[in-house]
Amino acid sequence: MELSTPHKQARSRRFTGERHIEVFRAEKLANVRRPTVDLVTWRRAVDDMLVKWLDAVAVTQSFEVDERVDLDLPPIGRWLEQVPVSPGRLAFARDLALLIETWRRITKLKSGRVQLSTLTTRGCPRFHIDAVGMRMLCTYLGPGTEWIPEPALLRTALAGHRDPRELLIEGASPAHLERFDVGVFKGTARGQHRFGLVH
Repeated sequence: MELSTPHKQARSRRFTGERHIEVFRAEKLANVRRPTVDLVTWRRAVDDMLVKWLDAVAVTQSFEVDERVDLDLPPIGRWLEQVPVSPGRLAFARDLALLIETWRRITKLKSGRVQLSTLTTRGCPRFHIDAVGMRMLCTYLGPGTEWIPEPALLRTALAGHRDPRELLIEGASPAHLERFDVGVFKGTARGQHRFGLVH
């Protein structure tokens, strides 16, 4: 699931590199508002029942939602109406509602764009920075979003690169979000022209 703005146990936050923070509670995602931070990752416990349900549903169902919604009353039931009622569907609906509410609290927005998609190919053809203020991503199935930590990034090579290796210092490799992680990251809008997450 993806949300964007226009152009276990509580632990303390852990820095994973310059401009990137890991947190273990939803409310700590608000750290993304700090000018020195481009990515905050909420590391979440994985719900085994939801994992099994998603694995099974993915065999026969796909999701294609891309719409602007009222964040106080998102039409989650309509998005999932093609999926048979079950405890797994209920758990998925609750998790979607949690993420949308978390986004609403971080951004203070009344409406937002929600994308819920089943991808069979790589979502982005190459590393880039989004032209948005902020975006929230969560991967429910499959490999999570790749991103390049600032200490590993040759930012000056971003404009014309063809090969991801052109963006990495020698010996470095991209990082990636884990399944069920929630990442909130900045793009190039709102004064982030010098930074923004490369993913």
